[in-house]
Amino acid sequence: MTPEENNPNISRTDSFEDLRRQLKLDDDEGGVSLYDELIHDGKNKSPETKAAIDNIYKLLADDDEEENEIPVKVSSSTRKIINEDFSSRNADTAASKSERKAKKEEELEKKLSEKEAEYSKKRSSKMLEKEAKKKERVAAKQRKKNIKLERKKGVKKSDSADKLNALANNENAPVINRASAAAEDIKISNAGVLEIESALDAADNEDVNNISMYEFDRSADYKERKGLNKFLYNTFPNKRDPFKEKLRKTVSILSVLTIIGCACYFGSLYIQKQRNVSQTTQLQRYIVETENEEQVQSEWDKIKAEYPDVEFPGGMNVKYARLYALNPEFVAWLSIPNTQINVQVVKAENNEKYLKQDFYGQYSRYGCPFMDFRDNIRNLSMNTIIYGHHMKDGLMFAELSKYEKPEGFENAPVISLSTLYGDYNFKIYGVFITNSKPEDDNGYLFNFIFNHLTSDEAFESYIQAVNERRLYDTGVDIQPGDKLLTLSTCTYEFEDARLVVLARMVRPGESPTSHGTVKVNENPRYPAKWYETKKQDNPYEDADRWYPS
Repeated sequence: MTPEENNPNISRTDSFEDLRRQLKLDDDEGGVSLYDELIHDGKNKSPETKAAIDNIYKLLADDDEEENEIPVKVSSSTRKIINEDFSSRNADTAASKSERKAKKEEELEKKLSEKEAEYSKKRSSKMLEKEAKKKERVAAKQRKKNIKLERKKGVKKSDSADKLNALANNENAPVINRASAAAEDIKISNAGVLEIESALDAADNEDVNNISMYEFDRSADYKERKGLNKFLYNTFPNKRDPFKEKLRKTVSILSVLTIIGCACYFGSLYIQKQRNVSQTTQLQRYIVETENEEQVQSEWDKIKAEYPDVEFPGGMNVKYARLYALNPEFVAWLSIPNTQINVQVVKAENNEKYLKQDFYGQYSRYGCPFMDFRDNIRNLSMNTIIYGHHMKDGLMFAELSKYEKPEGFENAPVISLSTLYGDYNFKIYGVFITNSKPEDDNGYLFNFIFNHLTSDEAFESYIQAVNERRLYDTGVDIQPGDKLLTLSTCTYEFEDARLVVLARMVRPGESPTSHGTVKVNENPRYPAKWYETKKQDNPYEDADRWYPS
């Protein structure tokens, strides 16, 4: 009879999951099926039982079948064997898990105990070491006090040296030994007790072996100083400093002085610039415009009452009377429309006074534009010359450099000069670059600084010399008898070079702005220094030289 016939009630009524739990354990319960235990442990030798278990195991392992379609059939004897072995296995597994858990807890407790003991040991060691160092520092400080007392009593250098050696050889004073080792190069004959004191200062540091002799020497001396004396000692080089420290201090001092000097210099430049701009603006306010004779007379009455001690020249224009009262060397006001040039002009007894002096006589690197001292202001000379600085910040005559290009002339072709005695307009005739020293042109100086020429021929020869040098032809004609205005300023093509703008007075009935076609001079004549600077050949090396006559 087959096993199925022995127990037909099991056929489709037993739970599939119940059989699975009994015949096959989950992986986390041990990872080995009950089937393997029954087959390999030798607990059941019946072929019939083995065949039944094998059949059931195969059915349970097949995941392609649905639960209600698996024809699971086992005999009662097979189920009994399975139940017994399953119960035994559960008991073994639970006991094994409890045993492993207890063992792990025991090992963990043992490790914690070991770590706690190790930590306590280390902590005790550090506390002892810290306490020992503290005692050493207290002892060292006490020894320092004793040495200072001895020093006050006049202890000799030799005695102090002996004490240092005795302390250094004392086995009970390890810090002093280290201090002595670091200070073995001390020259007792030169420093004496102070060096001993410096060596003992090192005992207060944790790492005595890394302290240099300079630090030993310097620390005590530094602590003795207070306030300003301490600052000076730490800032400026002294004889106790090593070479590198002296060098560091010197470089630091020079750097600070350089910064202060630059700040003062640029601050001074800024202040002077603002003062110059403010001064020119203020002087413009003193100019009085009048419309008729009645206003002129009224204004004169006010000014003379305001400045009773000033003698005004006869025939002068009342609009400049207050400027003349402020500075009797004031002679004119110069302006060039479409530029920033709008300044007062003075005239002194020489051409040096106003180079570094402003309108009020105070020092200024801007100076004040001035007329050549030989010029006649009441009746203008043939050639009126006005000088002014070319400042790199754009003030004074700096904008004359725009006339080096034809566009500068086309933008501002007219110069206005209003003197104490009359108002005049001048049309720009030419712009050229020349030298101020004969050595910059093979011993020759093109002398454009003259007031009069003796003849029309001399005038025409001068104009010809200008034509040879001017950078472009402005289209303005010039004739003998025309009065000239020459503006001179420095330029930077080469050292001590001059930029000259030559203009002639507008004739009666002539339009101030009219001029012919502007033509660029392809080969203007420059001083020899210009060609040397540009590294070019000088085509005018053997040219004729013009001199005023």
